[in-house]
Amino acid sequence: MKKILSILLVCSMILLCTAPVFAVEESTDSYELSELFCDYKEYSLSEMVEYISRDPQSSLFTGLFCGCSLGLFNPTFHIHRSGTNIGRIPNVLEVGFSEQSPKYLTSTSRVTTASNANYDFLIGDVGDKVMSVELAEGFVEYVNSLDGVERTTVILNFLMNVENNEEVAGVSWSNDCPYYGGGFIGTSHEEPIRGDCDGDGSLNSIDANLMRRILSGNDCKVNPFSVDMNADGKLNAVDSYALRLKLVG
Repeated sequence: MKKILSILLVCSMILLCTAPVFAVEESTDSYELSELFCDYKEYSLSEMVEYISRDPQSSLFTGLFCGCSLGLFNPTFHIHRSGTNIGRIPNVLEVGFSEQSPKYLTSTSRVTTASNANYDFLIGDVGDKVMSVELAEGFVEYVNSLDGVERTTVILNFLMNVENNEEVAGVSWSNDCPYYGGGFIGTSHEEPIRGDCDGDGSLNSIDANLMRRILSGNDCKVNPFSVDMNADGKLNAVDSYALRLKLVG
């Protein structure tokens, strides 16, 4: 009996030693903008195109995320507010952010007057008071891990949800940062190519096919900064025709 038990014990030890070891995947933080904004809206392609036409500098806002050197600094933008009853202690909950904001926003500086604010690009109005908001490193890394089209869409949705809050008069940012060697954060990314619907950096029949599908009402993944060929804020047959002409030279 003891001999049998010994054999069983040895066999068990062999099985345990040869059993495959499964690696445990590290959990990564997910960043859903719907949890960051109290009343988040997922803007449609048509709404984005209209917004871009109205505020062309919105394309430069992507530089805050894409043009920085990760790990050296976190991009900062400024929220402009109007009114006389704005406290000097910033409160992002007053401008549409939810209690999940610390996950996305690492810190905010004091509120200052518009005349004392330092910025180079402004979308909207100057307002009376300015609140500086710093984006969390994890959020920036997440955005930069996305492919070009999805990254652009996320950033644009972020910007539009901020600016369209009724408490926000405008959004601004600076074009340089000492941690970036004096580089231009707001202009360091490549400008999108008109007609490059899939964002691959070239124009071809795939882009023309995507344009046709968009105009037919299909939900396609496209770069909102590239589809409006004549920059009139509308998507229609004129854009499709202009793209075809561009493709044939």
